[in-house]
Amino acid sequence: MYKITYYIIMLLTLVTIISCNKNPTKSDNDKITDINGNWEGTTSQNELVSFKIDSSTVTFFTIKIKTSSEDCKISLEPLPGHYITKVIQNSFSFNYSGLYISATFKTNTKCDGSFSYNGTSGNWSASKKN
Repeated sequence: MYKITYYIIMLLTLVTIISCNKNPTKSDNDKITDINGNWEGTTSQNELVSFKIDSSTVTFFTIKIKTSSEDCKISLEPLPGHYITKVIQNSFSFNYSGLYISATFKTNTKCDGSFSYNGTSGNWSASKKN
């Protein structure tokens, strides 16, 4: 009887340890599943940023940046069938002619990122529009 009680207690302890190892901060509802669509937001300079995701690829990106010497609106739109970069593990980044962009999708509808161009850098935040 003593041995059976011991094994039951050990089994319950093992089950408790296993159940405690589950990460309670991420649920199935928190997974980022559909980021395809048009995104718009603002930079830390209060300027426009917008982009399009199609089949987990960035197919269009536009940002307005104020540098110390000029205001620049940079738009990248590849030829049909081409893309700027792929979204991998809920993020993307690219470097094009001195413009560096990085982004991380926080949810299906919110994306935060950063930019750097000609010595000017900042952050941006965008929301999915459709």
